Order: sequence, then C-alpha cells, then structure tokens
Amino acid sequence: MIMKKMVNFALIGTAILFFAACGQKTKQADECATVITTAEEPVVVVTEEFIFDVPVVPKKAAKHEKTAKKEEIETPTKHTTTEVTENLSTVEITPTSKIDTTYFGFTENVLSNTQMVTAFERKGEEHLVMVSQPGNPDAIDYIEFADRKGHVDVYGVSAGMTAKEARHLRRDMRHFERRGKIFLYNEDSNIMYRLDGVTSEGQAVTEEEIDNMTVSAVIWKDKNDRAFAVVVEE
Repeated sequence: MIMKKMVNFALIGTAILFFAACGQKTKQADECATVITTAEEPVVVVTEEFIFDVPVVPKKAAKHEKTAKKEEIETPTKHTTTEVTENLSTVEITPTSKIDTTYFGFTENVLSNTQMVTAFERKGEEHLVMVSQPGNPDAIDYIEFADRKGHVDVYGVSAGMTAKEARHLRRDMRHFERRGKIFLYNEDSNIMYRLDGVTSEGQAVTEEEIDNMTVSAVIWKDKNDRAFAVVVEE
C-alpha cells in the first residue's frame, strides 16, 4: 500500500539520521537505538471500506448469481449501526455513550429530526463517533474520527493536519460548504474531511484560506448516498 511504503521510507530515513548523529559515542548510540525502537508506524483507522478492519461496505453480490438483480449487484445493502457496533466489539471497540439528539447532518434540514449519536472507545480512549441518519437510528449517516494520537486514514491524513498538507497527500480533492462548515472531498471516495473554518451565508472562501485551515475530523461517508451527492453538487 502506498501509504505504508511512504511511512516505512520516513522511518528508515529517521533511523539513518539517528545513527549518523550517534555513531561516535556508545552511550549516545544506545540512547538513539532506544528512540528508534519506540518509533511506531501510524495506525490506519479507516479505509474506503473498513474502519479498524471492520467492514462498513458489504461485498457486492456475485455477478454470476442469476437471481440477483442488477441494482442489487451495483448497490449492495448497507451495514446497519447495529451490525457495525457488533463487529467493532470483536476488535475491543465498544460504545460508551449513546444519545438521541440534533446533530450535524449532511442531507437533512429539518432540525426536529434527531439522530442517534454513539461514541466508541478502546481501553478508555475515544476513537470514533457514529451518527445515524435523521429519524432512522439503525442507518449510518457518517462515522467521524477526531483523535490525533498517531491515527491516520488510508491516505495518511489525520486530524490536526492543515488542509494544505491533506491536499498534498490527496491532490484530487475539492471543497464544499454546508451549514457554515467546510469539507474537503473526492466524489469517488468514501473518506472526506471537516475543516475548522466556518463561513456565513453567502460568504465566499478562497483556496488560500482553505489551505490554512486545519483538519478537525476525518469522516467516513457513503459516496453512494444520493441525497449527499446532491449536497456536494450545490
């Protein structure tokens, strides 16, 4: 995987620098060896189809299945919040809180329609928040990762990076604004980013301003959500 190769090259380069700086004294070499040993590769928490190795996009039906309709093959049934919660428990990620509240939704403008928001943690540390579709607690709207503890997505992006850094890793991203919030996205990807900047109605934001913003959350959002497609095209 490209991301892992990039990380490995970076770690190798760091190791070379440490050994070069520490080569003259045994004590210093031992200290540097300790530093190198503790260096860890970032944990990939989300890919296009998995979060922590748990599938969030079901496999497509086999094309040779004569009984399957064409629509079912191209657009498989989505996993539910219940299924993903059960699967996450197999990797020791469990829900710690669940509230039915008004939350940010990409495709719903009616504030009276609340969403089920579930926070998950592993070993006492929060890792993600799962948000249901408004009025439908068993359908996933999106999954959000906001922690910065060495966790990245499959492209190497994590919360805390600048938008410019994220765009350097993913050069094919565009932006859209929704209810005062700004997002980076790719229409062919399930992974997008919320930035820390906000806008007022009718306010234009420049590319330079976006580059100086920070990624506040990595978001997994089904790109096949038709209502969402309308949002990003507005």
